Amino acid sequence: MKIVVIHDRIPNQIRGGERVAIEIAKTLNASLYTSYIDTKYDGNVNIIPFKQDKYVNSWYHRLIRREVIETTLIPFDFEQLDLAEYDIVFSSAVLSRSYIPTIDQYTINYLHSPPRWLYDLHRVRINMLNPKLRLFAKFWSQWWRTWDLTVDKYIDKYIANSEVVQKRIKRYYNRESEVIYPPVYTKDYKWNNDERYFLSISGLYPEKRIDVLINAFRDTPEKELRIVGTGMNYKKLAKGCSNIKFLGSVPEEEKMELLSNCTALISIPMDEDFGIIPIESFASGKPVIGVKEGFTQYQINSYKNGIFVDEPTPLALAKVLKDFDRHDWDIKDIQASAKKYDVEIFRRKIKSVTRRIMIDE
Repeated sequence: MKIVVIHDRIPNQIRGGERVAIEIAKTLNASLYTSYIDTKYDGNVNIIPFKQDKYVNSWYHRLIRREVIETTLIPFDFEQLDLAEYDIVFSSAVLSRSYIPTIDQYTINYLHSPPRWLYDLHRVRINMLNPKLRLFAKFWSQWWRTWDLTVDKYIDKYIANSEVVQKRIKRYYNRESEVIYPPVYTKDYKWNNDERYFLSISGLYPEKRIDVLINAFRDTPEKELRIVGTGMNYKKLAKGCSNIKFLGSVPEEEKMELLSNCTALISIPMDEDFGIIPIESFASGKPVIGVKEGFTQYQINSYKNGIFVDEPTPLALAKVLKDFDRHDWDIKDIQASAKKYDVEIFRRKIKSVTRRIMIDE
């Protein structure tokens, strides 16, 4: 049987979703089709951009944000994609589900989550907007929700990246799914030192609770926080806090070095889908300060590889920071907790899924 992998897009910074798609293609020795590549990719997977630079150099970027244009038009591109020569189409993420399969094709979708801005975070995102835009956004969301439930019918099998996403798939699509955790190259990470700084690595958005981090460190000026990530501008909130550093987007090597030298990672997002950075922190022998919600609650074994914050507030986080040095951490125990997320386990399970389909077919 011939297998092909399709993925929404390859942006200028390879993130978790892109790594999963590339790893699936590598594991199955399959080509990966994407709407376009907006980066210099140098790897051992054949990535075919069927709309190279369509959006990257378009004139309408002067009129509207690129991400809005991409997200709106990419589904139409996948609808026109002809992959009839393949028996199994393995899509990754959300937009590539627009591919319309032939009657005989079997479709699998590795889903990181049903679009959160359409479902569980819908009201949070709407309330973030200027009141003048909210009515339009509600109609816009309804259109997208209709699209999302339509393309759901094209998928024969869902793979969820965690038990949390599995519950969302059941809730919003009424579909069963199989859980396969995203791959982490755990052997590539190491403990190097403790340079007495706490680390946050995430997109700078409200659901990541960046404001809580900043306000907690404002109340504990003796502790240092380094923030990696891009998104909304939180520098004004941190104005006057010399103990908070914004590093922006960093290369993979620098990210690994920051993890190897930090005191601990702080990860307190709203109902996180999976959270690959905490796993990378464990693999680096570094504990994680997290919240008891989303998949974070399954990742942390209290006082073994991390600590839970009682509630996601600056006061509660500041208390954990002040008491953090009282705890002793076993580096090997922390690193051992990352092993069940290793890339080899991911590869074995992905191969098992396709093997079962081939036998059944």
